Amino acid sequence: MREEVSLEENGLVMVMVDIDTSETARKMLGRMAECPHLVWMSAVKDNCQRAICLFVLPRDKVWWAMMLSERPQVISAESAIATVLEHPQPDRVTLNRAKSPDGSVPCGSDCVACPQYRIRCRGCPASRFHLVDFPLEA
Repeated sequence: MREEVSLEENGLVMVMVDIDTSETARKMLGRMAECPHLVWMSAVKDNCQRAICLFVLPRDKVWWAMMLSERPQVISAESAIATVLEHPQPDRVTLNRAKSPDGSVPCGSDCVACPQYRIRCRGCPASRFHLVDFPLEA
């Protein structure tokens, strides 16, 4: 299922990641391909150990992408730099909102083991761990 979302109502975040080997980079890019928040990603042409990802997240979940700077291992990276982008054009994008066939998290993250799960995060919307109406701490 694909869904068009407004960038005025959501946050657009660019994350640049460094990965230890080009093989790890290929694996990470493959895992992230089904992320329900991913707009675009690519390896950097002359440096296959660096990738750039654009994520669209609800404004109350932008912290997740920013957290990658502190915990890049969440996406198998050695380091990551995240920044929120302002005034993007076009102002709407289409995201893949399909559920994972087996209910797993497409990128391989472990929602249940994450310290933010059920506190600041309802889990991946593509997985069985997504808690649609679960109240989060303020």
